Amino acid sequence: MPSILLAETPLDTRQLLRNARAPDGLIHGLEPGCPTTLRPCTPYALCEALDATDRAILSDLSQPTVAQTLTNLSGAYGGETTLALAEVLEGVLPTESWTSNYASATIGLTSARLDMLFGAIQTSQRAILDYHQATRPGSGSGSGSGSGSGRAAARQALIRANENLNHLFRHEMGVARRHLPPRYRKLSSNEQRLADLVRHTRKASRLDVASLVESGQLGRVARRAKYFGKGFMALDFGSRVHDVQAEYESGGDWRRKAFIESTSFAVTALVGAGATSVGADVLLLLVAATPAGWALIVGGLATAAAIASISSGTDSLAHSGFSWAYDQTATWMRGRP
Repeated sequence: MPSILLAETPLDTRQLLRNARAPDGLIHGLEPGCPTTLRPCTPYALCEALDATDRAILSDLSQPTVAQTLTNLSGAYGGETTLALAEVLEGVLPTESWTSNYASATIGLTSARLDMLFGAIQTSQRAILDYHQATRPGSGSGSGSGSGSGRAAARQALIRANENLNHLFRHEMGVARRHLPPRYRKLSSNEQRLADLVRHTRKASRLDVASLVESGQLGRVARRAKYFGKGFMALDFGSRVHDVQAEYESGGDWRRKAFIESTSFAVTALVGAGATSVGADVLLLLVAATPAGWALIVGGLATAAAIASISSGTDSLAHSGFSWAYDQTATWMRGRP
């Protein structure tokens, strides 16, 4: 299987290979011959020659939306984390139409661990709905401490649900990364190996795709995702939640409020815990209920924490940053079929 190279800007292939002390002719695209330049957001294979499987992988990943998203993701998180992310999300993203009502949603999962992760997503969905119930007009509001304590309890339950979801998600990411074996490619007939080509450059990213199964996982996640920049993306979770939206149409934009409340609180706490030092490969996963349906929100902790720590690290700045994140996600999902 090939190593896939993705560049965000045009990149001279001869210079790239020269810097790696590798012979010419080891980079291939779908077009005949060896390219002199890596075109932006276009996958290329690092190998001596393309076989039929290599061409199939390149063809699948060359779809414009897929290639653009994978270039952005691997540039933000690195190739290894992108591969691990695709493996984990493959287990929780639905493969066919289904209803995301948390009481009846079912999905075929092959792993007990992923079953727990999906259960945490359902719990987070339920916590969002419960938070709305506790904060909507007419839900016992008015004078008295009962209303305030109910809202506080619902908010804390939502926060705990997101914390548990992220704990399980980070665990699954760690397991997936550990399952990625060292993938040193046999690049030429004399068995020359090139283990670290472009792994540490900002100009290009490398995805060591081990099989058609992995390329399929990458393609499916990329087709479902929208990258918004700075390590933040959203994935359509596969449901329009018509019943939820109809039931809770009144009472203001509760989805936006629930998303901003839980994310800003969590990220501000992470800043206080020094989470910005862990690097961009540590990811944050949250569930958002947008006006168009459920979405999974994935962002780098270091990037997300930076939103909350601008200037003085105030919670209001976190609110501002995640207000933008929610609005971008909701706009994109409204345009989805």
